Amino acid sequence: MFDYLRLRLDEVGWQVAIPAADAGAYTGAENVKVTDEATQAQIYSDLVKEAACDPDLSGVSFFGFVDEGDLARFQAGFVRADAAPPRR
Repeated sequence: MFDYLRLRLDEVGWQVAIPAADAGAYTGAENVKVTDEATQAQIYSDLVKEAACDPDLSGVSFFGFVDEGDLARFQAGFVRADAAPPRR
């Protein structure tokens, strides 16, 4: 058997638009084009399923579990800056 290099996808993230109801937890302005929560969830789900089937990948790391409060930074977390979960 041959040893080979396995890859790890690191800091994967898609920034999400902040709903008006949660805008008070954020400051500043977005610095990239954002997506909606449903699209982000689908992208993440598809990525995990594909990565699980790829023997060359050892893991996937999502960037930021909690959003940063500054919109010019990163809103790709699973939890909003005020610790609220995404609305369903």
